[in-house]
Amino acid sequence: EEDRRYRVLKTSVARPIQQLSVSPSGDFIAILTSHTCHVATLPSASHLTSGSYEPLRIKTYQVGPTAHVLEQSPLVSALWHPLSPSGNCLVTVARDACVRLWELERSDLSSFDEPSLAVDLKKLANATTTQADFSASKYGVNKGFSPDNVEMDVHAACFGGSGTDDESGWAAMTLWVAMGEGDVYALCPFLPSKWRATSTLLPSLSTSVVAKTRAISHDSEATEDEKRVAGQQTRWLADLDEQEPMSLPGANEFDLVDVYNRPARPGALPKLQGPFYVGTDNDIGEITDIHVIGAKINDESLYDEDEVVDEEPGLSVGIICVATSTSKVHVCLDLDGVEAEWLPTKRAPRNDSSFYTFSDEDVERSLLVYETLDLSNPDVDVEGWPTFTPSPANRYELLATTPSGVYTLDFQPWTQTLEDELAHAQEQGADFRFDILLESTATAITQPIRLTTESQQTINTALAILSPAGLGGCLILTLADPNSPLSALLALPLPPSNPYAPDTTNS
Repeated sequence: EEDRRYRVLKTSVARPIQQLSVSPSGDFIAILTSHTCHVATLPSASHLTSGSYEPLRIKTYQVGPTAHVLEQSPLVSALWHPLSPSGNCLVTVARDACVRLWELERSDLSSFDEPSLAVDLKKLANATTTQADFSASKYGVNKGFSPDNVEMDVHAACFGGSGTDDESGWAAMTLWVAMGEGDVYALCPFLPSKWRATSTLLPSLSTSVVAKTRAISHDSEATEDEKRVAGQQTRWLADLDEQEPMSLPGANEFDLVDVYNRPARPGALPKLQGPFYVGTDNDIGEITDIHVIGAKINDESLYDEDEVVDEEPGLSVGIICVATSTSKVHVCLDLDGVEAEWLPTKRAPRNDSSFYTFSDEDVERSLLVYETLDLSNPDVDVEGWPTFTPSPANRYELLATTPSGVYTLDFQPWTQTLEDELAHAQEQGADFRFDILLESTATAITQPIRLTTESQQTINTALAILSPAGLGGCLILTLADPNSPLSALLALPLPPSNPYAPDTTNS
């Protein structure tokens, strides 16, 4: 008899599914269609080995029954917040640049009806103080045309980190938003009302902010904007220092996670930072997806000298990957990084230096294009909607789904070499060494799923499922056409053994 290890899940979703995403808690799966968002309760994995092959009907809830409907703007992303203590905080991003944060609770159905936080990025981009109206559009309210409707036509969004101990403290609380025409923006910090702090988050941020504030106070050429941002970050951290965090069980048996309230000062909504341009050539094509790998922090500075630090290789700058409709992936480096920033509480009166001023000019920044990967196939001459799926195998590995198949992009061949160059950077000969680095190392590309014929790309998506107890690998699912599901199973490396675990080696 065939060893069948899957079950068909039946939902009440009536429209074609465009995106699937499992919550970090494993309780829910977000189901995104063109205009609606649903969250379904996932059944126990024991159903896979129960011996029954009958389809399972799972309970489904609609998220935003008035915000996400056919009459409203299409949806582009549904993201689970990496710093949610429960793992059930969902962020929806619509094409009209409205971002909504939903703190879902099974026991409170109203949490599926109204977001706990909502913002219109077009309003936020034009605001000069926190007194402005940033509210997202509501059902039944007429909206006039604005040039921002074209310039801020959102195509994709992602968080800048996964909330691990070894990444930059700001990374997981940064929401990156990519516009179709090529501009990229960032919101930092974008947090739920209660959020978990990693063990290194507050120590690393406190060290960084204190050092920056001290440097600015002794810099006669520091701008008023720099002083304002340093003051805002100091007040934000002071709010956290005054709190008594609640300790909750972590992912492992002996781990505890500190849960904080979102600071009320300087405010719940940060400033919209950007635009960030992908390289110097602004005409990169239509952006279809974005993926960000957070910068790695220096662990050694956060521990005592006698503590043993199990440091894994990583890059001290962020990597931003942008996919385009031509199946090209631009791999960019964020050399400056994104930190928390808010709008000022009020405009500064003229000739009054006691107030921090706010520059009306947006700071335009370019992301350094490290490499451009061409994943197009001459035999599949059709433009699609390439998408990214993070790989559970390694943070520096990424899955890309295109009209010609699914690719794995492995950045590990060059990340450590680049980090060594950055750690011992010398201005003399830097351009030459960088050119040598680009010529000698490149992203490793493999194609586990290949499509050789033109298919109807009605659903062009990929889903990575990690089940250590069951599959022991990464299962990639993609749909070439409505009747042709394809899959590939990638073996994952064994986790490192616990040094304190008993020796089970056979003698």
